[in-house]
Amino acid sequence: MRDLAKSMISWAWAMSVFTALQGARLLSPKGGASDQTATGAFNTVTNTATDLLSSPAKAAWSVGVAAQQVVFQAIAKTTPGMTPAASNGHVAPESTTATASEPMPIESLSSAKHTA
Repeated sequence: MRDLAKSMISWAWAMSVFTALQGARLLSPKGGASDQTATGAFNTVTNTATDLLSSPAKAAWSVGVAAQQVVFQAIAKTTPGMTPAASNGHVAPESTTATASEPMPIESLSSAKHTA
C-alpha cells in the first residue's frame, strides 16, 4: 500500500511539473515551434495513457473525446477567425464531426488559433 501511495504522489507531481513546462512553452514568444513541441508532448502522454486503458475504459474515453470535439467545434464556429484544425495541420471543414470510434487528436485542440 505504501508503494501505491508513493507512486500516486509521484505521478501527481510529475503531471504538475509537465503541465507547467508545457504551459511555459505555449506562452513563450517562440511561437509555432514551441506549440509543436508542447503538442507532441501532450500527444505522447495521451497515447501512453490510453494504451493502458481496458476496452470499456477506452470506449468511454472515445465518447468523451467525441463530446469534446462537438463542444470545441461549436465554440470555433462562434469565434471569428477560429476553425478546428485537422490532424494533418490543415484547416478542417467546419462540418466535420468525429464519432466515438474516431477520437479527435489532441493537436486539433492546440493548433486552432484565434486571429484578430
